[in-house]
Amino acid sequence: MGVFSKIKEMIRRSRTPKLEEGNQQNGENSKRLQETYTIQLSSNQSLMITAIQKGERMQYSNGEITDLMIAKVIKYKNGEHISSLNQESVAFEIPSGTPIDDIVLNKISQYYMYERNMPDNNKNCMYLGKLSHDPYDLGNNNKSAYVEKYINEKIAPQIEREKQEQIQSQLRSYRETQERDARKQREFVAGMQEEYKEYVQQQNEIKNQRIKNPYLNQIGEEYVSKDGMRYKDYEGINILNGDFLRLRKMNKVGKDINTGTYVYTGYVSTTANENSAEILSKDITPEGIPICFTTDRKIEEIMQSEDPRDKVTLLSLLSEKSLDYENNNGYLNYIGKIDRYNRIDRNLAETSEIIQSTVTRVQQNFYKQRIQETQKQM
Repeated sequence: MGVFSKIKEMIRRSRTPKLEEGNQQNGENSKRLQETYTIQLSSNQSLMITAIQKGERMQYSNGEITDLMIAKVIKYKNGEHISSLNQESVAFEIPSGTPIDDIVLNKISQYYMYERNMPDNNKNCMYLGKLSHDPYDLGNNNKSAYVEKYINEKIAPQIEREKQEQIQSQLRSYRETQERDARKQREFVAGMQEEYKEYVQQQNEIKNQRIKNPYLNQIGEEYVSKDGMRYKDYEGINILNGDFLRLRKMNKVGKDINTGTYVYTGYVSTTANENSAEILSKDITPEGIPICFTTDRKIEEIMQSEDPRDKVTLLSLLSEKSLDYENNNGYLNYIGKIDRYNRIDRNLAETSEIIQSTVTRVQQNFYKQRIQETQKQM
């Protein structure tokens, strides 16, 4: 295969472009090629040649006339992003009227790869010299000092200005994009804050209505768990904040026959969402804080009472602000007593000795059971 055939193989294009009238350069008509060329340098590198412009015509003392051409080149690895910021400008001469064909493109590539490694080349516009249209003429030193001086003094500064303008334009575009995105983000956040404020206000109104109209209802029927004990479940309103109270595994565990005071245990939890899920099984320890309290009346009597204050008092007892509903401390917490006059006393020492003894015993048994369950899980 000959040199000319190899050149054709290296250049991927479909036709030889024609020159057409383009932009003004240095006060004279310039001509721009409407093509982008890609030359394969190696198995993983390519060179893009684009924006080829015809500049001044040069005349030598021997009568030779050349066209000074300006082009952009970008060397890149195959498959990577090609950025205009990575492009370099090159200037070269060709005999006047010479078309930009395979021979010229290949020489641009060869001369560029040679000159880019030279320490004295102008980074703003690299002068490649005169490119012969002879495919066998591969000389690299065919340069005119006058043309190089012209390029360095006239063309290179202009290209540098254009490059800086491009950089500034991209910076402005970047800043405008950043400012636009920041403005949209501020508007979005402000909108979200307003929506959240409205949501909180609505929820507070709903909770205030619950506090004004609290309820306490039994959920389902009494049931027997695997421990053989009988339990009941209740749901009501936390009258401190309007959340929902869940009272699970309520169980009467003792009574002082002298005072008629009953001892109850159970698990209490709170949720802001009435429809929040919980485990369905009745045979496992429910979510919530273990509690113990006393009352001079059975829970059934309080539930059947027509006086709404009776349920409100029980809800007040269960809505103990000192309870950390989110963190189970592992103990059976005594939360107080309700007497027949709907008075709440949270001091266990104010109850009878029998009640104190019963509560202490129940708390100790609960703690032992928790230790045994923990040991089984280890």
